[in-house]
Amino acid sequence: MRVQTSSVADPGARGVESATRRPHNLVGIRSTVELGALHTFPRLILPVMTSALRRTGKRPAGPPTAVFRPRVDGTFEVTAGYPTVGRHVLGRPFTSERLPGGDMVQIMHCGSWSTLLFSYDRLNEWLSARRVSLVSLMWEEYVVGPDLVADSAAWRTRIVVPLPARPASRSAACRFRSA
Repeated sequence: MRVQTSSVADPGARGVESATRRPHNLVGIRSTVELGALHTFPRLILPVMTSALRRTGKRPAGPPTAVFRPRVDGTFEVTAGYPTVGRHVLGRPFTSERLPGGDMVQIMHCGSWSTLLFSYDRLNEWLSARRVSLVSLMWEEYVVGPDLVADSAAWRTRIVVPLPARPASRSAACRFRSA
């Protein structure tokens, strides 16, 4: 997975970076999850995914990942799994999906998952300042987690939010019409 990043010049962003990412595949298990269980689901599912990939001889192409899609009823559709090279079909209950590429905003959270909301607050400030209000998809990449280090102070979670495509500028649209 290739990522280009640049620090956002906004001093209020405090660790928020813009990034350009390529699309990538994820194999995992998907479920509809209540808000209170958002981080319990990945913790339960990721060991199952690790075992399934080992049994099939497939190797992850990146860190464990949880994809979150807010639903209108207040729940979330969550897929917990691993990035892979190519699409992998493991059969039920596993699913495969393609995460989008393009412009993203991301932040690296350092510490326990119980404090992730502070990093989400920083991301929300950044998005609000740029009038990005609807986010239909986001994901967390567990770069360093309890599977690697017992001390939660050493955990690293990258939160990624794809940005909506920028509309064409008015002047470009006018030039297009007059040509």
